[in-house]
Amino acid sequence: IVPLVVSQAEPTKRVQRRVIATRLLEKLCSIVPVECVKKDLAPCAQMLCQDPSAAVRTSVAQRLSMIADSLKNSTDCVSLLLPCLIELCKDDDPGVREAILNTIAVCLPYFTKESRKSVVIPLIRKCTEQALFLKDTSLTVVAKQIGPWLDSVKEILSQQELKWFLDTYCRLVDISMGDSDKISALLCTACRRMCAYNFPCFAMVYGKESFNEKLMPILDRFCTDGDDEVRSTISSGFHEIIQMRPDEPALVGPFIELIRGGAPEVVQQMTGNLHKTLPPLYECIKKYTGTVNVKISRIQLDRILIGCNRLLRGTGSWRSHESYLNNIACIRHLIPFHDLYVSFLPMLKQEVLTVRALPCRIAASQTLLLMMREFPMEKNRNTVIEFFTTTIGSHESCNRRRLLLDVVPIVLQHFSREFFKQHFLESVLKLAHDKISNIR
Repeated sequence: IVPLVVSQAEPTKRVQRRVIATRLLEKLCSIVPVECVKKDLAPCAQMLCQDPSAAVRTSVAQRLSMIADSLKNSTDCVSLLLPCLIELCKDDDPGVREAILNTIAVCLPYFTKESRKSVVIPLIRKCTEQALFLKDTSLTVVAKQIGPWLDSVKEILSQQELKWFLDTYCRLVDISMGDSDKISALLCTACRRMCAYNFPCFAMVYGKESFNEKLMPILDRFCTDGDDEVRSTISSGFHEIIQMRPDEPALVGPFIELIRGGAPEVVQQMTGNLHKTLPPLYECIKKYTGTVNVKISRIQLDRILIGCNRLLRGTGSWRSHESYLNNIACIRHLIPFHDLYVSFLPMLKQEVLTVRALPCRIAASQTLLLMMREFPMEKNRNTVIEFFTTTIGSHESCNRRRLLLDVVPIVLQHFSREFFKQHFLESVLKLAHDKISNIR
């Protein structure tokens, strides 16, 4: 089949056949021996990179990474594929250039350190400067790939090259937020979304000085951006940013802005990693309350979190609501037990009784039980126990009574058998005589 594929790639064949040949190349690379890839398939790919049809060149540009992976040798990748990358980056067709810019990030790990340093980095810089000058659709590809490029070469970059990456990222953000007639609003929005996606990567690579001076103003702009998707993208990666800068009080403001925007999509992106975001956030507020960067108190943050619950339960996205209810359990170690009892206990009880989705009711029950463990006073603990054994166990709704059975594995997991037998067993066994057969 290899000679057949190579024959279909010849310039005399129809364009459609040559495009199919590029797809077959990708499939064959993963199943034929490495020697066959080096001898037949890689030269065939080189020939297709010089094809007169832009559609063929675009198709092969999208598949060079699979060939690089199948060669399993960085020296072979440099000799066989690096010339293809260089040639396609100079292509006159914007579609081909976009395809190869996307491929570079995937191919980078397969090249030798020397080739990355001496050839690929200058190539990336040249392509990026061209995109910044032309301000065409390749600009969005550069905005998307600048993070993966940086991540792949950060160990071999000089200080001057590191500075170029940061300055270029800042230029991309400035261009995407500008009102220039040379670039469409749609392109600007797409660039901002890509830049927001890459923000955690830049926060990871650059130190505190660069973060505070150049990246922090960008984060503030992203968190107040008019596009919901930009804010959602930042929201989904906010836990990464705050874990890299756990002692940075300036991050409190952007977090509050993301939630205060009131967009459910933005808050939903944050719920899955709320347990990673809240501990450093509460620590910053505790340490820096009253300073220029921290203008809210811990009690205000408590109220904002409770407001998130109201926002999420009205969206219909029960998975996000479930994540929120599970992950706010971490605050039991962050705020005084009295505030847990006064502020969060009523909210969680209400969710157990009224929220529609069963996973959300179970999540609220689990968090309620975990918070109960932090109450030093027995009467406060008994309030929660009686809520489950009496209010839930004797509820007129069979769905609520059934919830007591769903809580049993949680109690057994987080508490001792003696605790379960003393406080829950009797109420659970009463359900053996329930009038509803499903509960029995």
